[in-house]
Amino acid sequence: MPTFAEVTGLMNISYAGRTLATAPGLSEEKRTILLDAIKRALANPEYVMKEMNNKNPLMFKEGDELWATLRSSKAMVEKVKFWEMEE
Repeated sequence: MPTFAEVTGLMNISYAGRTLATAPGLSEEKRTILLDAIKRALANPEYVMKEMNNKNPLMFKEGDELWATLRSSKAMVEKVKFWEMEE
C-alpha cells in the first residue's frame, strides 16, 4: 500500500484536526463569549506548551479563512481516497 507521501507528494505531518462549530442562530452575545474564551485559552502559554509537548499544533481561524482550510482538507482527503485502497 502506498504511503501518504507517495500518493500526494506531500509529507503527512498531522492530518487530524478538530474544529469547533456552533449551530446556526447562536446569538452574537454567546458567539462573542465563546470566541473570547477560545482566544484566552490560546493566549495561555501554559496551555499552549502543554499542547505543543503533546504534539498538538494549535491554530485559530474563523469565517472565510476557516472555510478555505476545511475545503482544502476535504480536497486533499478526496485526492488520496484512502477508503478505496486495498490493505
